[in-house]
Amino acid sequence: MSKTYAAADVEKQAPPSKVEVLTPPPADVTTRIVIPKNKCLVCLLFVKPKYWFKFALEPDHIIFQYVWYTTFLATCYQMFMIPYMFASQNFNHYIFITTLCFEPVFYIRIFFFMHEAYLDNYGTYVRKFRLIIRHYLKDYKRVCWDVIPNLPLYLMYPIVEPKNQMFLFSCLRLFHLLRWRYIFQAFAVWSAPLMARRAPILITKMIVVFLLIIHYFALSAFIIFSNFGDFSKSSRVYLRNANPLESYLTCLYFISSIISTTGTGDIIPENTLELAFTIIVMISTKTIYAVLIVCFLMGIRILSQHIINYEHKVMRMKKFLQNQGLSDYLMEKLWIYIKQIWNRENGLHMPELLEKAPYVMKGEIMREIFSVHLRRGYLFKDINEALLTQICGHLRRVVFFKGNYIVQNGDTNASMYWIHRGQVSVLTVHPNLTETRHEMLYVHDMFGLAQGLNYGMAHKYSYRAETQCDILVLQLETWECVLQHFPHDKEIIYKRMMDTYTIL
Repeated sequence: MSKTYAAADVEKQAPPSKVEVLTPPPADVTTRIVIPKNKCLVCLLFVKPKYWFKFALEPDHIIFQYVWYTTFLATCYQMFMIPYMFASQNFNHYIFITTLCFEPVFYIRIFFFMHEAYLDNYGTYVRKFRLIIRHYLKDYKRVCWDVIPNLPLYLMYPIVEPKNQMFLFSCLRLFHLLRWRYIFQAFAVWSAPLMARRAPILITKMIVVFLLIIHYFALSAFIIFSNFGDFSKSSRVYLRNANPLESYLTCLYFISSIISTTGTGDIIPENTLELAFTIIVMISTKTIYAVLIVCFLMGIRILSQHIINYEHKVMRMKKFLQNQGLSDYLMEKLWIYIKQIWNRENGLHMPELLEKAPYVMKGEIMREIFSVHLRRGYLFKDINEALLTQICGHLRRVVFFKGNYIVQNGDTNASMYWIHRGQVSVLTVHPNLTETRHEMLYVHDMFGLAQGLNYGMAHKYSYRAETQCDILVLQLETWECVLQHFPHDKEIIYKRMMDTYTIL
């Protein structure tokens, strides 16, 4: 019997269907198309026009990550180049083409956010396209910020005489500066998780804002020094024959010298307007400097405090183990693991707030994150939702690095395992330390099916991480008492375990 149970050590999941398209529904039901999270398959779906509109994407879909990154880059580029084209009237072929090439990014952004599924009052995602559109249109503020900054008003430039068309084009393009909100929305999305990366994101945001302000001050000086665009009438001889880029760099040098209080003093205000502008720059930039320094200190404080707390806990653990007589070999091995896990997760393995959260809330959160592994497996498929929620609450996530053994031959820990991230190899380690690799397991695969439902049953294989792995562990002793209250589901689970063991 032990050999037969050994075969049940691994439950290799059959690859799930990548696209679920429901059969034609009755007249009062809307067709639902579930978009997979595989990037290549998503691209293939859009080859078929019938999928262009009737689909839904969950907010955490990888497409939205790319949408935010591309929107951020496109917005930053246009925030710099559109005002430069207006102030300098420099329609360089490269600048002109690249600014227009970024335009589709904003319309694609709107398209995908119009297909973003939302949570209803019961905490389930609404994926019917008709309801998603209705929910989107009810948010008037969001619709206005999506429509108004992206109106293609610059297409009206042919209404004037040919000699004034490019000037009108650059003026109408200024309307797109309302897209500045997308920059702050992107930072808000990236800093939403309570993670240590909030500090670098805060610092990055202040640097971007500071550079934009310096750029706009330089463009303002550009307009003032050129007598509002006509350098031939400028009182500064060195600007009369300069090209727009050289003139902009001269103005940027002037602003930088004011802000940093350095430079040679070769550029000074020559009239009342320039003097007033210089005073405004001096006062405002000092305020900006103060805000920037405060943000830097806040970011450093967040990051350093987090590191200090982590190091304090590690040193307490290290001192305790040394007092218990732990060997230097195991101490060094543990120390390497601690450094690796810091580089991987910055000390946030499982936030204490989640560990101490109310039982029901913790169960719901864990179900939302990890239930996909249980649902895809044969063992827990279609079981009672209440039992599934409580099982998810007892899952424990453990990080393994390449070369770490998860389970070794002969272990009897009454636990089953799911692969949340990474790859795991199934091995037999021979007495002469040679290895035989039987199989490679991937995300959503599980092992220890029979061992996790029976005390004292030993694993017949060793399991080793081949990459950095996140493994979900479910110990029988932690959820066995819960299983007693669901006798029908318990019977199904053990029957499925025996069926799997018999087939294998």
